[in-house]
Amino acid sequence: MNKMRVGAVGTERFATKRAECLVAVAIFATAMVGCSTNRETQDSDFFATIQPRISLPASLNKPDTNFKLNNDGRLLLCGGNFAEKYKLNHLYETTGTTIDALAMQELPEAVTKGKITFKAQAMSALNAGRRNALIAFGDGDKAGDKMMWAGVYVGAKAYTLQSLNPKTYEVRADIFVKDDTFDPTKVFELQIEIDLTSRIASVIIDGKKRGEMQLPETIKQITHYGYAHHKNTLTYYSDIDVEIEK
Repeated sequence: MNKMRVGAVGTERFATKRAECLVAVAIFATAMVGCSTNRETQDSDFFATIQPRISLPASLNKPDTNFKLNNDGRLLLCGGNFAEKYKLNHLYETTGTTIDALAMQELPEAVTKGKITFKAQAMSALNAGRRNALIAFGDGDKAGDKMMWAGVYVGAKAYTLQSLNPKTYEVRADIFVKDDTFDPTKVFELQIEIDLTSRIASVIIDGKKRGEMQLPETIKQITHYGYAHHKNTLTYYSDIDVEIEK
C-alpha cells in the first residue's frame, strides 16, 4: 500500500503555516452577521440570522488558499484549543448562490486503478437549518458528471453518496439513508472508499458502512478531492487524509 497524507495543512505538497488564532465568540458571531449584509444572494437573510454554536472559536482572517472554491463562500483556517482538541482546523462557509458548493484540491497524481480512501472529521457549526458534512471527489474540480460527494446531511439526519446530474448540475441523491438516532452536534468520522478496479464507491460514517454505489461511467480517474456543501451552511472540517492502494 502506498499510504500518504495530503490534507490542506502540514503536507509536503500543500504545506502551509497553520494560523495561530483564537477569536472570541462574540467577535465571531458579530463578524458573521456583518458579512451577511454585503452579500447579494438568494439566501440573503440566512447569515443575518445565523446562530453559530457559541463554543467554537475560529480564525476570521486566514483563508486557506490551497483549495479552489467554485462559489463565493470562504474556507478559513482555525486555531485555538478547540481546533487542537478535535483536529477541526477548517471552517467552510457557503452562501447558497450555487447548488453544488465545492472547495477542491488536486492530488499529486491521478489515481486510475486500485483503491483510494478519504478520511476526515466534520461537525456542523450551526444549531439548526441546513447542515452538511460532505467530502467531494472526482475527475476535475468542477461540479458536473465527473464529480461525486459523500457524507452526512446533518440537518436531514441522513447519510448520502451522490453523483451530480450532468444535464442540470443539480444534486441527485443516489444513496440517501435516514438515521434519526444520531446526535447532530457530534463530530462525524467520514470515510469514503473508491475502488477503481471494481468501480464501487462506499460511504462509511463513524466506522459503519452506510451505502455503496457504482461509479458513473464518466469518472475514469480521481484527480481532485475536497469539501462540499449543498447551498448555504457552515461546517468545521479536519484535514482530509488520503490513502492510496495500488
